[in-house]
Amino acid sequence: YNSYNFAGAVSGGAFAEALSPRLAEALLWALERLAPTYLLRPTDEVLGCQVVSLWAADTAAGGVLLARCVESAALRLLCWAGESPLALQAARLLRTLARQPYCAAGLQQQPAWSRVLGAHAPGSRALAHVPPKAQVLCVCV
Repeated sequence: YNSYNFAGAVSGGAFAEALSPRLAEALLWALERLAPTYLLRPTDEVLGCQVVSLWAADTAAGGVLLARCVESAALRLLCWAGESPLALQAARLLRTLARQPYCAAGLQQQPAWSRVLGAHAPGSRALAHVPPKAQVLCVCV
């Protein structure tokens, strides 16, 4: 973990520094599969499961889950230099969320999403450590 100050604090949570890159990669992989498939769905698409409906995209908890997904992916993409597989998985999660119509609007309200977009600005070196494949995934959203 490098010392980059991510929005004034480690927004990846209390365990951000304790997670190994492989464990963080596995968690991002799980979020990529679970969040858009079972969670973060519109409330009218959630069929009868009260637990899943708590995390629907148009609920307060769904907004928090989306924010945590974006913050976690952005932290790993922008701050963990030298971890190519982790950067690739973070880019995949961001791309997956951006391609979900029910998540895309919420992304625009996330400060971490703005930081990822800003990293793509002309002249920015924020993604210099990120492998080209992960950069392409980010640009494709």
